[in-house]
Amino acid sequence: GIRDSVASRGLGDVYKRQYIGCADVGEYRSITMDNTYKIAMKVIGWTPIQRRSLLTVLGFRGGVLGIQIMRSESPEAVIRSARSAIDATYTEHIEHIATDKCSRKLWKISRSKFTKLAYLSQDPIHVCMNYDEGCTKRGSKPTVGGIVLRSVMGKFSRPSKFMKSSPAYTGCERIQTSLQGQRSLQQIKDRNMNRTEAASILRKLNPNTAFRYRWEFVRSIAAFVVIFPEQLNNKSGKTTVHALLVSACSPSRIEWYLNESRFRSQLSPRLQSSMSPGTTRNEAFHAHMKRHFVETVRTSQSMWRAELRMLHISLLHAHILRHCGNTTRQYRRLELIQSAASGIELFTVDEWMVYCTRNQTEWARTMSRAEEKTCANKRRRQPRDDEQAEILNILRKRSRNV
Repeated sequence: GIRDSVASRGLGDVYKRQYIGCADVGEYRSITMDNTYKIAMKVIGWTPIQRRSLLTVLGFRGGVLGIQIMRSESPEAVIRSARSAIDATYTEHIEHIATDKCSRKLWKISRSKFTKLAYLSQDPIHVCMNYDEGCTKRGSKPTVGGIVLRSVMGKFSRPSKFMKSSPAYTGCERIQTSLQGQRSLQQIKDRNMNRTEAASILRKLNPNTAFRYRWEFVRSIAAFVVIFPEQLNNKSGKTTVHALLVSACSPSRIEWYLNESRFRSQLSPRLQSSMSPGTTRNEAFHAHMKRHFVETVRTSQSMWRAELRMLHISLLHAHILRHCGNTTRQYRRLELIQSAASGIELFTVDEWMVYCTRNQTEWARTMSRAEEKTCANKRRRQPRDDEQAEILNILRKRSRNV
């Protein structure tokens, strides 16, 4: 069965060839780590109390380098699981790690295990995800405030010539906060920035350039909480959206955010476009796994490990082929006609009319439901005032002109 296939020597040889392919295309230069509980809770029946989760490790271009079960969220357990998920031959290639929770302890442990590691960065997009969680229903599109916040946080994923010579933050350095940064942080807590000044700051915001100083980011968030005050008191997990934004503006947190911009600034423009911001590809992979196991109600842990291994090797194989060779070819016209004609069944005239009428009715019902849902989303996402609409349009136009 599937367990025998996973344990076979032939599959191990396939893994080795794929890991060599990942090294050839530079997947190990930067890795992203993120964990999820929901898949394990559904398939295995684990609970959050058991503190077990699934760690996914993705490469520079999004290749799935490893999937590992974690029994703890401590820094030691995270790095131990990441090292187990990655072939030991290629750990010396890692220069940058992105995760959703950084600390000085995590840096020290990571640096002892990955000798060439130079940058450890925190994912800035997780703030936007937590904001959307507190402000929108599950499965719905982000609000106008969420879109603007993504433009602000996305600036940490932009390269800059000023960051090219900036040393990496490791959590050991002493941070000096400027008076302007302290003033802006207090304005976030009190929500008392002048509204005209706040609107002017967000209008001048350029999503395509990186932040040069910490106070620029803090000032942008101070303007954000004044222009978009509607959902600040909503709950996001165990805290409020407002408290979430305040904690994101701590000096050490901003330095961890800036580490990604520092690493990107060392890359060529071609490599910069291949690298995704933060751990967004991990989140997309978690959604892919949920769809893969949507029909799996409950299974044993050993069987689940085997299925995860087969999913991993299939995705990695397709990823390597995409970068190392052609994966598609164009159909010739004759082949296309033969393929289309082979699926046609013969109808009588009456049967064909009934078939067409039924399909038109189903299609009309589907379209009406889709239009109702679209209208509801538009009503929900509609800005509360003209000022919000103007800021949103300005940021969208600047993002398109990259």
